[in-house]
Order: sequence, then structure tokens, then C-alpha cells
Amino acid sequence: MPAQRVTVHGKQDIPGVICCVPPHLQGGEEHVLSVTELAIDTGYTKAELEQIVTQGDTVSFAMPLLPMENDRVCGRSLDDRSGIAAILYALSLVQGEELPCSCSVLFSTQEETGERGATIGAFTIEPDIALAVDVTFALGHGDDPVKCGKMGGGPMIGISPTLSRDVTNALIAAADAEQIPWQPEVMSGMTGTNADRFSVTKGGVRTGTVSIPLRYMHTPAEVIQISDVKQTGELLAAYLRRCSVC
Repeated sequence: MPAQRVTVHGKQDIPGVICCVPPHLQGGEEHVLSVTELAIDTGYTKAELEQIVTQGDTVSFAMPLLPMENDRVCGRSLDDRSGIAAILYALSLVQGEELPCSCSVLFSTQEETGERGATIGAFTIEPDIALAVDVTFALGHGDDPVKCGKMGGGPMIGISPTLSRDVTNALIAAADAEQIPWQPEVMSGMTGTNADRFSVTKGGVRTGTVSIPLRYMHTPAEVIQISDVKQTGELLAAYLRRCSVC
């Protein structure tokens, strides 16, 4: 986080930069700062700032969405904004169609803090089947290809003992039928997504996951490939057209 541009959301938005020691003065020592060690330089004096900002006000990274080469974009919070984009695209594809099942869409909050929104939302909706759309690690320099997806390779379909194999197989069948490229994401236990809360809602829900490969997760400069987002939406639409549970 040091040297990142941020916005402090007080009574008014204030631009700032997280303070850092110049790299050539660090003596080669690498130290990951905790949140309590960070300070933000806003240009205001302490007295001026106290009139605008109070304890508990939020801070966000000031990183715009930037286009890159090869159909890629870079920005903050693409986890999970890219998932929302994929869901909205899927809805546009099935708009006006008569589906074989009813469909509820949940954009939940606090996924990174215990999947709290998913817990409440799924309890209220009471679904028979639930799909969690998220991101997963995309292969980068020095990464293990066994543990990562390939950008441009299409959505990753989750395979895990905590997920419904029937739902997983149905997602694979839908992708193959529509010739949508996909990749397997094999997990040995919990998925780390809202699916973990969906599957244990009330009496249990058959659950699957569809994930978008993403680089530099949980940083202000996450990177995705647009084609992966689009194909994730196409897969969701294809699954909805074949879903047999009403």
C-alpha cells in the first residue's frame, strides 16, 4: 500500500497518498506495514483535517479503470465487479426468454468479511440451486499452473467436495453444448466464495461456482480479460436455459 493514491471519504472527498520511506533509504529491508502503521498525506494541516474527517471514515484506492492490450483491463475492485458484469450480461442474453426455472439474482455485500450478505440473502431467497460467481487466481509470472487459471481460457467451473457434483456437471454440459471454453478449478475443501454459505443455507442448497481468472487479486491494480467475463455470462445464460429445477 505505500505510495498508493487514495481518496479519503469524509464530509467531502479528499485526495491523498499513503506515506512511504523512499526505497533507496530502506536498506534493502522488506517490511509489510500493518494498517495501524500507515499514514496518509493529504496536504491539510491536522486542524483543517479534523474539521472534515472523523474516526471510522473510509478510504478507497484512487485507481481508474484502464484499458490494456489483448482485451484486458486493469483497475481496483474487479473482484467482484467483474462477476457482477458477467451476471448482468447473462441477464441481457436471456431477457424476454421463457426459462424452465425461476431465477433470483443476489448482489451481496461483505463477501470478504465472512460472506455475511450471502448468508442473509440466501436465507431469504430459499433457492433450490445456487451459483456463486467470483474471481480466481490467473496464471502470472512464477505462478504454479496447477493452482491458477489461464487468462483468455474462459470461466473456471468449480469442482469441490463442498459443491454439488450434479450442478458442476450441468455447468460443464452447458459449456460443451454451446462450445463455450471453460477451465476446471479443483478445490480440496471450502471454495472461499459465497458458495460456502449458499450450500449450508437452511436444509442445504445444491451449489456451484463459476469464476473469472484475475491477476494481482486484492490490490489496486487487478487485471482481467474481457473475453473471460463475457464467456462467464454466456455460460450462466446457457445453464439457465437448461435448468430443470423450478
